[in-house]
Amino acid sequence: MEYFSIADIKTCEITEKSSKFIAYAYPVNQLEEIKQIFENLKKNHPKSRHVCYAYRLGFDQNVFRTVDDGEPSGTAGKPILGQIDKLHLTNIAIFVVRYFGGILLGTGGLIKAYKTASQICLESCTIIEINRLSNFKITCGFAQAQSFLNQLKLFHGKLLEMNTDSLGNELLIEISSKTEVEYFKQIKSILDKNSADIDVYNIFGCEINRLD
Repeated sequence: MEYFSIADIKTCEITEKSSKFIAYAYPVNQLEEIKQIFENLKKNHPKSRHVCYAYRLGFDQNVFRTVDDGEPSGTAGKPILGQIDKLHLTNIAIFVVRYFGGILLGTGGLIKAYKTASQICLESCTIIEINRLSNFKITCGFAQAQSFLNQLKLFHGKLLEMNTDSLGNELLIEISSKTEVEYFKQIKSILDKNSADIDVYNIFGCEINRLD
């Protein structure tokens, strides 16, 4: 499955019946980031009436929330989240700061304003694919370790840690989940090419354990 987010922070501003709506789209990875952004926007817009927002996090996309911040329930956070979900995005938070202009917008007007501000902000964003990363612990001999490391470079993986003792090497690696099968398949073709076992994670003389 493919996952998408935004490349960087974007902002836009719209006006609806004298009320000003300033939207901010942020790429985020953790809840603490969202909390800090919210506090900063409150501090930077002390005269604003509301700072409403929505976010969705994670590869399973099950971490999400909508916040109306004093607006009628469902009129702000929900339409913001709707725009995030329309593009199937994750690891993103959108905040909309509202300066009240003295004219009540009503439920429909509020939904339209928060939706439109979020939509226009997202239209200015660069959408990027984000790769889910997999971590593995590999225990193998000295000669075998070199094959793992050489292929890791070719597959743009990362060596997180390497420990060596009299018995061999222990490698902790990180690699994209989209390429991990091809990576281990290539290793198997080098180290265990005569094996009839088609399991690419079962390589003679090596122990491979998934950590995530």
